[in-house]
Amino acid sequence: TGYHTDDEAIKAGITGLMYHGLKLPVRPKPWNIAWVFLGVTLLFLTRPFKALLHQPEMEDPWAQRTMELLASLVPPTSLVNPELFVYVVLKMNYLTLKYGRCDASAFAFACYPIVAYGLGLNLPKVRRLQDIALELAETSSPSIRYRTYYVVSAFLNFWHKHLRTSLDYARQVYAAAYEHGDTLFAGAAVTELVQVHHALGESLDELAAVNEMALGETTKYGMLLLVDIHEAVNVYIKSLRGELEEYTIPESVVQRMLHTDSAMIVPYHYLMKIQVSYLRGDY
Repeated sequence: TGYHTDDEAIKAGITGLMYHGLKLPVRPKPWNIAWVFLGVTLLFLTRPFKALLHQPEMEDPWAQRTMELLASLVPPTSLVNPELFVYVVLKMNYLTLKYGRCDASAFAFACYPIVAYGLGLNLPKVRRLQDIALELAETSSPSIRYRTYYVVSAFLNFWHKHLRTSLDYARQVYAAAYEHGDTLFAGAAVTELVQVHHALGESLDELAAVNEMALGETTKYGMLLLVDIHEAVNVYIKSLRGELEEYTIPESVVQRMLHTDSAMIVPYHYLMKIQVSYLRGDY
């Protein structure tokens, strides 16, 4: 987004959708999510799988514009408002299934399994949506294509393919997003590269090199929440090298990370803290 904070971007998106005729709750309640999830999931499960690839084009102008606005809300809500993220993703899928396929449908289909897995629905048809999303992405606009690749790299691919294959998608996302001036996805992609290298057990030198590049990029883009992650990775590396006595980052940074309630940021911080304690024998 072009806004200073994710909260500002979300507020602007909700306001735009309200003027467009769709009112979104800022913090959806569990029953709001459950109702939409049930409706969308029934639509998915009662349609032939191949039919998802061959839906008619979305012709309704209101639905097309609504999909564009909802798609722009996915990145900021995924970082700071997980309930609204789920609600937005479900709405995008509902519109696709009701009105037909549009440019953003590949992105919507890629995001749906994240929601379904989180709500306990792990069915073969849900898992195969990754293939549908990737195939649709090939004929989508470049921005939708790299957004879809990012979702596959960060959230879906590792469930059934070697994690190293996610690096290819992340590199493609970074290159395409950088070319299009999309600092949000470029920053997210380099952060994903760091996390994948970390999970693959690469050497500290390799991890440090990738993290240094990612820290420079996210700092340049002014992405404070991602900068916090990479600063924390630096502390992690220095702790394991023996350059610091323990994994300690400023309390203000910890609170800022925890305040996001992000499923990417918060667990990663604690994972690094636990790993340092375990590998150094401080437990």
